[in-house]
Amino acid sequence: MNTHPQGGIRLAVLIPHRDSRNLLRAWSARLFAAGLCGAWSFPWAAPLGIISRFLTQDELNDLAHALRDEGLADGGDGKMRTGAAAVLPFPADGISAAGADIAGQSEGAHAAFFGPTLDLRLPEPLFAGSAAGALIRGFSRPVLASALVCRIPPDLPPPPAISFRAAAAANMIYRALPVGSGAYSFEWQIGELHWLPSVKVKKRGG
Repeated sequence: MNTHPQGGIRLAVLIPHRDSRNLLRAWSARLFAAGLCGAWSFPWAAPLGIISRFLTQDELNDLAHALRDEGLADGGDGKMRTGAAAVLPFPADGISAAGADIAGQSEGAHAAFFGPTLDLRLPEPLFAGSAAGALIRGFSRPVLASALVCRIPPDLPPPPAISFRAAAAANMIYRALPVGSGAYSFEWQIGELHWLPSVKVKKRGG
């Protein structure tokens, strides 16, 4: 992954296992058919935070362990489950000038993530150690983003009910394309996946 991107926004994301992404991809197709133009504008991942630099391999591993620990706290089984669809706005004060076009396209409308809520309890703070200074802004309510929206058409199909334990933390770069439908045309790159530790290993060690 290019560590010196021209423009765009760096994100730390949680990516569910491929089986869950396939369900979300099928939902995106239904959203697009129902009139949601941004249904293919985000890669079926949960944004965790906007970051000033990409996290190192060690920092991503630490994040993956912290996310698993939170899922097992208070008797949790480590399984993540989705709920009703929700909107998660880009925080205006957390976006660099290079990525500001993502938050203010389509005649001044503010873009937002759209997808099923995720019952993932995030670590507090989100990043520890050397990664702490990389966080520009975190997202307090995880949403498994499946689209980018400036407006939401009526009567959209509800999201599928999904549960999964297998997921990975990763770096991501997200930038607007100079061509295409300006409000929804983006490209992204996702770095190496750092899988959350297995539940059995965590239970045995705890």
